[in-house]
Amino acid sequence: MQDEVERPIPKLREARLEAKMTQIELAEKAGVTRRTISNLESGKTLPNLSLLFVLAAILGVAWFALYTGRKEDELGGQAE
Repeated sequence: MQDEVERPIPKLREARLEAKMTQIELAEKAGVTRRTISNLESGKTLPNLSLLFVLAAILGVAWFALYTGRKEDELGGQAE
């Protein structure tokens, strides 16, 4: 089953690093543990929608871009 979950949030690490945040800093702002952020970045766990929205807001990115790794213009302008 673990093989089925592969980088569920493909842009999380990239967005976190662009925001110049550590896993600990992001976790504290999101109200979760550093282990949760680590598991999300490594693909060990899937995010729930509320956490996905919180992470996107903290990092200043759209939730769909964070989750899919695609930008709004790559979605044909149909986001949100």
